[in-house]
Amino acid sequence: MFLAAPRACINPITPTLAVAKRSFSSEFSPQAYAPDAQYSSDHVSKLLKTSILSEFPEQEAKARIELAATYRLFGLKGWNENIYGHLTAKVHESDGSESFLINPFGLLYSEVTASSLIKVRADGSVKHPGVTNGLFGINHAGFVIHIHRARPDLQSVMHCHYPSAAGVSSLKQGAAEGGEFISHAFG
Repeated sequence: MFLAAPRACINPITPTLAVAKRSFSSEFSPQAYAPDAQYSSDHVSKLLKTSILSEFPEQEAKARIELAATYRLFGLKGWNENIYGHLTAKVHESDGSESFLINPFGLLYSEVTASSLIKVRADGSVKHPGVTNGLFGINHAGFVIHIHRARPDLQSVMHCHYPSAAGVSSLKQGAAEGGEFISHAFG
C-alpha cells in the first residue's frame, strides 16, 4: 500500500539545490556552460567526416577500413562494455618496421572511422594521430602491456571486457593466453 507524505513535509532535496544555486559565482552559469569547443559534438563530428586515407599506402588504407568496420560491428553487437577494450591491427611499414592501428581513447566504437584510427609504434608512442589530431590520445596501458609484444606473429588483437566473455575467461578451459579477462587473437 502506498502512503502519501503529509503536505507539511519539506522535500529534503530543496535546501541542497538552494545552496548549490547560491554557491556559483555570478560569472558562471551551469545552464550556459559548454566544454572547450574542440570537444564539442559539432567539431568532433566534422573531424570524423574527414577522410585522410589517400595519405596512406594501399595496404594500410585497407587495414584501416577493415579495423574501423570491426569496431563498428563490435559496437553494433554491444561488445564495448566500457572504454578499456580495444582492437588493434598491425601495419607493416616500407622500412621493415611495424606499427599498430588503435582507436582514439574515448570515442564510441560506433564513431570510429578508418581515418580516425591512430598509428602507434611498438612502445605506444604516436606515429600518426589520425583526423582527431591527438584530441583523444590512446589507452596507453591497454596497448603497451598488450599481447602484440608477447605474440609478434599476430596481425590483429581484439580485447574486450564484455560480461559474457569475462565469464568464459574465468573458466579453466576458457581462460585466454595472456591472463587478462579475455583476448581474442587472430593471426
